Amino acid sequence: MMGKLQWLQKIWAAGGVAEASKSDMETFTHDKVKAMGKLLGHRHEFVFKDILKDGKLEVREYQGKLPGTAMATCQLIGPDGEGPKPNKLGTYELVMFTKVKRPEGFVVRYNANDVTEFDRAYFKLYLVLRDIMDKVGKIAMEDVIEPKDALDVTCEVTGRTYHCVFDELKFKRNHFEFEGEDHGLLLCVLVFESEYLYAKNNGVRALMNEFKKAEIYPYSNLKRKPLM
Repeated sequence: MMGKLQWLQKIWAAGGVAEASKSDMETFTHDKVKAMGKLLGHRHEFVFKDILKDGKLEVREYQGKLPGTAMATCQLIGPDGEGPKPNKLGTYELVMFTKVKRPEGFVVRYNANDVTEFDRAYFKLYLVLRDIMDKVGKIAMEDVIEPKDALDVTCEVTGRTYHCVFDELKFKRNHFEFEGEDHGLLLCVLVFESEYLYAKNNGVRALMNEFKKAEIYPYSNLKRKPLM
């Protein structure tokens, strides 16, 4: 039986059909998000779709695998076979972790336009991490980004430049299966400048080992003291 990915690729390749329908794309994305949840945990209801129409990558939230919230892209790998330039993981989506848990009752308050200050703080954090992953995703379309690489990204939300390091996300499995193919999750971690310089001099692997000892890994948390 032909999977949705292969079926959409066939549609796009056929003469006279310019692109897959919106409903086909939504089904493709929904199924991929579900597959990623097997690694990242329970996927939250996506409540930002109607207001985030800025052309940036869609980022979904997951909870349960680790304390806090996992935020991951779901549009890097396209049904036409295009996506980020493959690295050692092959094709992949980006993921970042925050120790901040999505507020309980957030969906109800959001839909009722009755959000709290904590809701607003969480939403801003979501926007920041989403913007960073969108920037990284655009770079990844042109250049190979490997685990253990490092780069700087300027965020439009805050106007700040953030130092990013990358690693291969490893649980019991380090790939998620979708439509009969394995895809990786490339972890992006925000670090302080001193930590970034340490990674440049000693390697990202050495920094991640120190982060694991200090129980910082795999989180992007800049509301802490620099490790070095």
